[in-house]
Amino acid sequence: MAEWLGIPYTKIILYAFIPAWLYYLACYCQIHYRAKKMNMRGLSRAELPAFWPLIKKDSYLLIPFGVLIVLLLMSYSPCA
Repeated sequence: MAEWLGIPYTKIILYAFIPAWLYYLACYCQIHYRAKKMNMRGLSRAELPAFWPLIKKDSYLLIPFGVLIVLLLMSYSPCA
């Protein structure tokens, strides 16, 4: 899209932020109110897995995402 429009990816990210935020807000509200209607409850703190050990164990899964974001911000094109 950046090549077609002739603008950098950073501007596209800024322009897409509000619609993306509204989409995730709508998804959250739909799930929250449907769960509330069905009397569903979340896990207690004691039942939740520990956060940092989980991140340390599976942190390698975040590397491709981080590389992609860095390359796009450096204005590399995903197209050949």
